[in-house]
Amino acid sequence: MSVSELKITRNGRPGIYGVVHRRDSVSVIVRDNKQRVLFLKQYRFPTNRISWELPMGGIDDDESPVNAATRELREETGVDGVELNYLGVFYPVPGLTSQKVYVFAAEATESQLDGNLNDVDEIIDRQFVHYSKISDWIQSQRITDGFTICSITIASLL
Repeated sequence: MSVSELKITRNGRPGIYGVVHRRDSVSVIVRDNKQRVLFLKQYRFPTNRISWELPMGGIDDDESPVNAATRELREETGVDGVELNYLGVFYPVPGLTSQKVYVFAAEATESQLDGNLNDVDEIIDRQFVHYSKISDWIQSQRITDGFTICSITIASLL
């Protein structure tokens, strides 16, 4: 990540615009056959809070979005060898960064999850949540992550 402070002209007046440069990212909505979505419980240092989020992460150099989604899914859940379906892309904070987030969906079961959480940074727990409870989780602020909320919204509109 890097930050630039750029001198610009807007409406004929000079100004400064701050831009954060971040790698593009992926998020994966993992659904099961019981109308549930997989969420990861994580501690997030910047907010000093627990956050329930979808599996997600950055795209490495020379890595395609689908390959990044496959890697992140394997690293964070142990799920491997499942078909990923592309759902869409969004800019999470277009006034600050040109970063894009590619959203994918996959089908998996609890039995496909790797039970070992010790090797996964900041992930405390994993839980499948029924579709009908996701709105409650957002309203009660269990889910506050913008990438997760945007990804869920994209999936719900398709």
